[in-house]
Parts: sequence; structure tokens; C-alpha cells
Amino acid sequence: MSKLSRIAGWNLLIFLSYWLLAYLLTPNKPSYEGMDIVFVVGASAVQVLVNFVLMSVAFGTRKNELGKAYLLSALLIMVVGTTYCFGSLSIGL
Repeated sequence: MSKLSRIAGWNLLIFLSYWLLAYLLTPNKPSYEGMDIVFVVGASAVQVLVNFVLMSVAFGTRKNELGKAYLLSALLIMVVGTTYCFGSLSIGL
């Protein structure tokens, strides 16, 4: 398995785990509306930041393939996270 597919797969599993955690722990009450989205946005931002730090370290140590994998993984999480947030807002999850 290539480094890109392994890193992207782990990042998607991490995203799925905190999405599921936010969905299960947020009560279905009007006063908590949108709190799951806030949690997922914050966790996604931290995950993307960690990926960018790891990318910088990989490029700094001349491990270009690993750096590219972290960069593409960060972009993947940004796309999936944005899609989740806008989709949740439009269908009212």
C-alpha cells in the first residue's frame, strides 16, 4: 500500500470517528442546534493543522513523497469537512 493511500485512509478514519462522536454526543434539542457542526469544524481544523505540520517536517527532511501525502490528505479533509458542514446545514442534521 502506498504512503498516500495509508495516510489518507487513516485521516478519513479519524474524521469519521469524530464526526460519529459529535453526532452521538450532541442532544437533539433546539438549543444545541449546530453544536455538532462546530465540533467537527474545530476538530477538522486541528487535523488539517497537524497534517500541515507533518508535511512541513517531511519536506524539511527531504521526504518528498511523504510530504505530498500529508498535503493531499490535508486537502482531502478540507474538502470532506466542508462538504459535511454544508450538507448538514442544508438538510438539518
